[in-house]
Amino acid sequence: MSALPLRLLTSHGDGNMLDKRLKDKILDKLKHIPSDSISEIEGFDGPPQAVKHLRAGYLCLVENDGLDPNYEQAVVHFKRAAAAGSAAGFYNLGLLTMLGRGLPHDQNVMAAYFLAGAKAGSIESAFSLGMCFALACGVPTNHHKAIVWLKRAANAGHVSSKVSLAVILSLNGQSEEAAFWFKEAAKDCHPKEKLGLGAVFLAGDMVPCQPTQGAKLILEAAEQGQVEAQTLAGLLFASGFGLPRDLDLAFYWLGKAQAANEPLAVAAMAIYLPLQKKLDLLKPVLTIN
Repeated sequence: MSALPLRLLTSHGDGNMLDKRLKDKILDKLKHIPSDSISEIEGFDGPPQAVKHLRAGYLCLVENDGLDPNYEQAVVHFKRAAAAGSAAGFYNLGLLTMLGRGLPHDQNVMAAYFLAGAKAGSIESAFSLGMCFALACGVPTNHHKAIVWLKRAANAGHVSSKVSLAVILSLNGQSEEAAFWFKEAAKDCHPKEKLGLGAVFLAGDMVPCQPTQGAKLILEAAEQGQVEAQTLAGLLFASGFGLPRDLDLAFYWLGKAQAANEPLAVAAMAIYLPLQKKLDLLKPVLTIN
């Protein structure tokens, strides 16, 4: 299995959290949030009363005048928002339960909040619930239900859901549908994620091997400045695997990565490419008619 996509389905730390990407996203949300940017936070849904309590709940998470965030009061407001019809209210209660902030850490309660949020239309809740079913967090492992909820979020454009869905489909032997969702995820993901997805298609261990598709994604990541992708693009051009063999382009991409001190690129520029050029020069001499 390709290691990078599987990290999206692997719990970190004590095993009680969802995947690290989701945890990081939550922690980002709970950091200092200027009051004038509160409206930019996802999830201001529901009737005015629900939105009022959502805003109040988020403001409780902001450190003001040296005071720590008031998670307990945030919980009060999020519960009122949920009761008033806000899917995001349930989602935020699930997040705080997962982190044990303002509510006891309890995976069963966390999953119940995510379920309520998902049923109410929260895309993030659908993703989180799908991961709960994938990782047995508060609910028994159930790949079918994981696929159902992740597909709901993926169809709404949620990139992490697309990748996680593809991984689960691959684990269930549904490689063609997995390839579809990997390609869908690649349309919207960041360069580093695009590199990982490209590697999936190159390796052919989770989906049928598609060197051209994999190289295309890696080259796109390289063009977006991802250093490891620049190294790999250079090596692909040097080998002719997935891309036309072109030593000039190989030197170009490896040179860019070398300038960023990427170790493999430094080694390739010092040893591999000079050797390839010498072998190319010797081919006419070594060819036996």
